[in-house]
Amino acid sequence: MKYSFKYLSNNSDIRLAYFVLTTAVIFEYSKVSRCCETPFSGFGVYIGTPSHMNSTNVTFIESVMDILYFDLKLRHYRINYPSYFSTSKNKYTISCDSQNCEWTWEAILKIMSNKSRYSKITMIASIWSPPHYMKDELKQNLKPIYELDYYYYIKNITKLIYDEYNIEIEKVSPVNEPENIFAAWDHCVMPPKQLCHMVQKFKDPLVSLCSENSYFWITELYMKYAKPSTEISCLDACQIVATHAYALNIVPDSPNFGLAGYDLVKYTRKWPNTKKVWMTEVSSTFLFPKTSQMEEGLTLATNIINFVGTTCVERYYFWLTFTMSPSGESLIWGITSANDPDYLSLFFPKKYFIFRHFTNAAYTTGPNSTVTSCNDSQIIVEFPESCLIFGSSSNKEFNVIVFLNKALTPTNLTSTVDCSCKFCCTTTEFDELCDWPNRNVLPAESVCTCVGGCVGNDGPVNAILNLNLLTYCLLFVTLLVCFY
Repeated sequence: MKYSFKYLSNNSDIRLAYFVLTTAVIFEYSKVSRCCETPFSGFGVYIGTPSHMNSTNVTFIESVMDILYFDLKLRHYRINYPSYFSTSKNKYTISCDSQNCEWTWEAILKIMSNKSRYSKITMIASIWSPPHYMKDELKQNLKPIYELDYYYYIKNITKLIYDEYNIEIEKVSPVNEPENIFAAWDHCVMPPKQLCHMVQKFKDPLVSLCSENSYFWITELYMKYAKPSTEISCLDACQIVATHAYALNIVPDSPNFGLAGYDLVKYTRKWPNTKKVWMTEVSSTFLFPKTSQMEEGLTLATNIINFVGTTCVERYYFWLTFTMSPSGESLIWGITSANDPDYLSLFFPKKYFIFRHFTNAAYTTGPNSTVTSCNDSQIIVEFPESCLIFGSSSNKEFNVIVFLNKALTPTNLTSTVDCSCKFCCTTTEFDELCDWPNRNVLPAESVCTCVGGCVGNDGPVNAILNLNLLTYCLLFVTLLVCFY
């Protein structure tokens, strides 16, 4: 043994090869996760327009809001400013364009203004369309001569909401999906040249959430727009980059061809960490939502893991809160009774429970959670990047892991994972099962919450860090052996 050590020390070629090989092995096995450099502030949802709740009453709306706040533990909410909030220049009002929904707007805002019940929430607004007198109705765009009036409209509506309901709007996106020329709803088309020039001209942090495109790759294109001669730059104008996370189904023989679903591409963050990125909308418009609940839920989980763990967005908002019938666009469905048409109950599809795994994990670890995407070589065998570790910014010893298993069979977890405190799963059979017999195995087609770090037991992140420490020690020994 002594001779062999001496031989290696004197043979530079073998010594170098040994060093490179050992370092490569150590690097491969020390790959545990990739931590986002900016903290994650939490999940949110678009509350919905009054039309989604027209057939309900105030008590029903309040019960839905309670579910969002107390069960999903959401603290970030999104609303819109309808075009009818201003019907003529210098005239601003928070009202509705039909008798059916006037009370609903008032009810939603009044409910959310109850700060003793809903404390520490944020509210952002997106605008689908400016007031119609400001638009070219043929081209569906904002007339340039009305840009300043549009700014006053945004400021005045924001002030009215605060004055009448004591709700402070954190940020406003001036145009929702500005590239969507095919939208069937009231909308506004706005190319990056006009949008970013307008926002840059306003120089108001309130109106600096943009460009909120339907697809992330289009937001990347908008953010690349810059015109040095006029000093217009979308990346400079948009203090917070807003995007949606849809993907168009382009499979010709699919029943969902031409419909939008969840984007499953992993996008690396291309902007400086000083630039916040918020994912402000995602859902599915695919057909047959009632019979494909688990499939949609697992797809939603993939979208969350990719955008929160790889793209490292600081906020993630789902699209709709509630619809009166089963829909891929909403978290909660209304179900009427055949015997009593006036009776309306709530139905919670699988995606609700799957979304709850992530929202509760983020809430449990705090408003500025550290987020780490897991690597399959250490955490889970089947799927790379198939879990998120939410870490507490105030307690480094505490973390919550949300696992995703898409496989049709159970998947073993490695010994570095500790789920001794809590292990709850959503599966095809169970909405939530917390007494799973084997905490080292993920059930087939499941999303599970794992909490370690009980008294006298290191949590999963600590275990991984200890493993990393060993690899670094091995690397140090290797350096001594190779270059002594």
